[in-house]
Amino acid sequence: MKKPIITLIFIVTALFFIWFFNLRTTEGYVINSADSSILVIESASAHEIKEKTQTELDEFYQFEGSSYDIPALNKFTKSKYKTGQKVKIYWHGSVMESAPSQIKGTILIIKK
Repeated sequence: MKKPIITLIFIVTALFFIWFFNLRTTEGYVINSADSSILVIESASAHEIKEKTQTELDEFYQFEGSSYDIPALNKFTKSKYKTGQKVKIYWHGSVMESAPSQIKGTILIIKK
């Protein structure tokens, strides 16, 4: 009886790790945050972002970066994101090619 349960737990754990390590990841800086999404720019440095006002950031990075939905886990933990904060985003699925691009399959956002 114990052997099938242990085997099942091992298989489920292995599948989880395979799935998790096949997620796409992005690291960047938060440019703007709302209740349901954040705008992240990958090509900027923290120094560039902290020098500018929010209006300057909105104008300068208007068509750059990517908009990520805030996942349920981060909403549940009531995570807040500030402009200039470095984040790592785990996501899957497709990217809507717009300006800025939009990514709906966000799994987890980690503050760095």
